[in-house]
Amino acid sequence: MYTIHYEKSSGNIIVTDKNNVIVLSENRFSSEPSFNRNRKRAVYITPLEWETQSNLIMFHLALGKREIIDIPIDDTKMVKNALWLSDSLLVLIIGYTRGKRAIGGRAYSFDIEQRQLHPLCKYDGVKKQVINFEKRDKSLLLDVIEFTSETDELFNRKKEVINMLSSGLL
Repeated sequence: MYTIHYEKSSGNIIVTDKNNVIVLSENRFSSEPSFNRNRKRAVYITPLEWETQSNLIMFHLALGKREIIDIPIDDTKMVKNALWLSDSLLVLIIGYTRGKRAIGGRAYSFDIEQRQLHPLCKYDGVKKQVINFEKRDKSLLLDVIEFTSETDELFNRKKEVINMLSSGLL
């Protein structure tokens, strides 16, 4: 079994084997890994930098295999956050790569096995954006901002809740 170590200050990800030998080092700033329920797979985004195209990576801890997950989005957008909900379902924030309103994006569920992407919210991900999320029991708590001025200087920030049972996420 392989182990992922995340260095929060540098954003580096280091993967070691059972003998503590380094087998992979992501030396560009990466997101903190999210693990599936049985902790056999992890996902993370690298590089996670402003206005830089990034990749969603899945690492198979039992096999020591790194895989780039192909998300069906155009090259003007990128995955900005990823969280496992089950052994085959992720929640993603997908937003524009460039632009001053490119803070967050729209929340989606993504089935790893079927490679299917489904929006979780009706808003466009530009004027109103999800900037973070958190799993709480049977709910998904979204951190949302909505711009209130054309100059993007003013916005309202609020929390929205998605019931995972009624929305088919569990």
